Amino acid sequence: MQKLITQIRQSLGMNQAEFARAIGVSEAQLSRLEHGKRNPGRQALAGLFAVASPQHRHQLQDALLEESGVKVLHPTRGGRK
Repeated sequence: MQKLITQIRQSLGMNQAEFARAIGVSEAQLSRLEHGKRNPGRQALAGLFAVASPQHRHQLQDALLEESGVKVLHPTRGGRK
């Protein structure tokens, strides 16, 4: 998940301060998210989904499902573990 959060931020061309404001968290919290020290809470997830592209939204959904133990299958890409 942390790599995806960084990828979303970079795809938007934002630095950490700008992105943190955009998703409604502090810079310190964003840093912890990007370094895998914390998982995003509801507010951070809502902010991420609000700013993410449709492709990134799908990746976020997949990551959340996989973290909860659901195997995600993609018809065009085959199964993922």
